[in-house]
Amino acid sequence: GAGKTSLLDCLAARKPMHRLEGSVKVDGKPCTPAMIRQLSGYVAQHDVLPGVLTVREHLLFHARLRCPTSMGDTARRERVESIIATLGLHKCAHTQIGNEFKRG
Repeated sequence: GAGKTSLLDCLAARKPMHRLEGSVKVDGKPCTPAMIRQLSGYVAQHDVLPGVLTVREHLLFHARLRCPTSMGDTARRERVESIIATLGLHKCAHTQIGNEFKRG
């Protein structure tokens, strides 16, 4: 009820921009919606993917969506493995994420 999701929707340019006023700055510099998309990731409040995917499959799915088309599948997989290592997710990389009906 405090408007947190609405604020994040606005920052991610997921709300109609014609109804907004003001400016967004990152490190004191003006920032466009395209720059925000490049600097950050947006995760919807409600799950949009089935909970049957594993952690690795979920990350690979997003890598295929977000990485440049010039990046090959091998490079995407390497990037996913790097993220799994950085976040210490090796033990759960093959675990299904789950949802409100099935625990992951």
